[in-house]
Amino acid sequence: FEESFNPDKHYDPDKERSDSAKLAKEFKREKKGALRELRKDANFVAREQLREKRERDQAYEKKYRRLVAEIQGEEGRESKEYDKVKRIRKGKN
Repeated sequence: FEESFNPDKHYDPDKERSDSAKLAKEFKREKKGALRELRKDANFVAREQLREKRERDQAYEKKYRRLVAEIQGEEGRESKEYDKVKRIRKGKN
């Protein structure tokens, strides 16, 4: 009977087996930590890629809107010019 018995502590008389179990437990804990860090890194990279894609999409949308406005302006000017020429021809005949 031991006075300092702790039910949470494993008492293995084989030192080598005890050390092996400790190393296996530490390895498992480190592996879980490394996998957790890899998941965090992957999430960060995915968020950054999404942010960059949104920025590219916004730049494209801005450029597209500017071009559409420019084309519509040209069409409006051409239409006015056509109407003006049409009125002039109609008035001369």
